[in-house]
Amino acid sequence: PKTKEETCTMFRSPLEIAKLMQKTGAGFCFDFGHASASARQLGLPCIDFVREIIKLEPSHFHICGGFMSNYMDSHLSLFKGDYPLKEFKAMIPDDGWVTLETPQNIPDQKKEYEFMKL
Repeated sequence: PKTKEETCTMFRSPLEIAKLMQKTGAGFCFDFGHASASARQLGLPCIDFVREIIKLEPSHFHICGGFMSNYMDSHLSLFKGDYPLKEFKAMIPDDGWVTLETPQNIPDQKKEYEFMKL
């Protein structure tokens, strides 16, 4: 994994995202892996950080597996790593659009799809 200094990202805090949305009138795609990495970079508890961003009502969601200790997302299978996937999944609205950002592996993808069914 890269160091915190090598992975600083833009528009990672709820305030930065809200300002961008207000200026542009655009919605946004919420990426659980990116948010987990941003929480790590900022030294904040992941679930609390994610909940704050979810309050901005994203229009789309990206999800993958990965490790909470990483400063960048890994795009692993949902079942690899230690992301709190049940909590993440519970934050997605019933009508939410979701993209699985996971490796192309048909047996794993079938299990991931079954897990993600809302």
